[in-house]
Amino acid sequence: PCCGKPLDKEKPCCGAMTQMIDFIDQKVSTGADKDAVILATAQEFGLERLANESDRSSLREKLLANAPKDAPKITTAETKKDLGVVTIKKGVVTTEFVIKNEGKSDLVVDKLSSSCGCTSASLVYHGTEGPQFYMAGHGQAEPDPNWKVSIAPGDKAKIKVYYDPTVHPDLTGPVTREVSIHSNDPVDFETTLTITLNQEN
Repeated sequence: PCCGKPLDKEKPCCGAMTQMIDFIDQKVSTGADKDAVILATAQEFGLERLANESDRSSLREKLLANAPKDAPKITTAETKKDLGVVTIKKGVVTTEFVIKNEGKSDLVVDKLSSSCGCTSASLVYHGTEGPQFYMAGHGQAEPDPNWKVSIAPGDKAKIKVYYDPTVHPDLTGPVTREVSIHSNDPVDFETTLTITLNQEN
């Protein structure tokens, strides 16, 4: 799904849905079987894009069984943070999540993404903040596609999340947004972080 809706080639809800449909069509045109298409789509767009819970569960089991013993492993102590009351007058608010590589080889993060154009994220490693990533296909400039950061085994990095209430000036009430970390962890190649808040004018 995209924007909470099933994929619809005739009436895509946004640019991100069009990208996903084109990606799947391209994989099918190469002769890839269903499992290969599902895996490639999940790796590109995230496990949560698979509408079927049993598909997600089955894919995760296969990934666990095939993961090498010296693989990187992404972990995070927190996956959800509440930002409290946010107002347009206050402007952009930020929070941070800490991620750690508990695996035995370098954890390579090569992309971040968000569930809405009002939310963006960057990775901070050894004091250096990388580019901000937004929801794909929603008008913001895309970061360098070759950007990536290698996190050594046992080392930590921060994911800095930005929420801009001015993107939705008429929105009031509870808001939930997600940020995804895309990495070379063979099982959790997409890790989802959630922010919640209450937007007031």
